[in-house]
Amino acid sequence: MISFDFNSIASSDSSFLSHQNFQSSHVQIQESPTPDELKLVRLYNYKNPFSFSKDISTDISFFLNSHPSRILTFTFYFYNIFGEIIERFSLTSNDFVSSVDAPPAHLFNDSDRYYYYSYSLTLNNFQGRSLSPGVYFYLIKVSDHVLGRGRMAVLP
Repeated sequence: MISFDFNSIASSDSSFLSHQNFQSSHVQIQESPTPDELKLVRLYNYKNPFSFSKDISTDISFFLNSHPSRILTFTFYFYNIFGEIIERFSLTSNDFVSSVDAPPAHLFNDSDRYYYYSYSLTLNNFQGRSLSPGVYFYLIKVSDHVLGRGRMAVLP
C-alpha cells in the first residue's frame, strides 16, 4: 500500500496546492501484487484427457489475484514424461479470456480478490506438430516465479 500525504507536498511547494486547488487530504493507493505475491488457485484444463484429432482445443483455466487489466507475461512450459521441454511459449494477460466477476467465495480461503483467466490451447501452440498420445506436464511462470503446475493426457 502506498500513502500520499498532500500536507507534506504543500509545505514543500505552496504553488502545488494553489495551482491544483487541492484541500489537504490523505490518499491511499493499493499496489498490484508483485510476481512473488501472485497467487494462482484452481489450475485445471478441460477437456482432459483430450485428442487434437477429435477436439479442437483444451482450455487451461485458473484464478489469479491480479486484475486482468494489469499486463503480465505468462510463460508456459510443456514437458514430456522424461522431463524434456517439448514446447515453450509466452502469452500476455491480453491473450486470455478473463473475467472480473467475483468467483464463488467457497473456492478461496483468504481475503484476496481473484480473477478468472482461461486460454484455449490448440495444436498451433505446438507449431503444428502433433503430440504423441501420453501424459504431459505444464508449468506456468511469471518472471522467474512459478505460478502453477498441471498435467494433461493426450489421446490418439
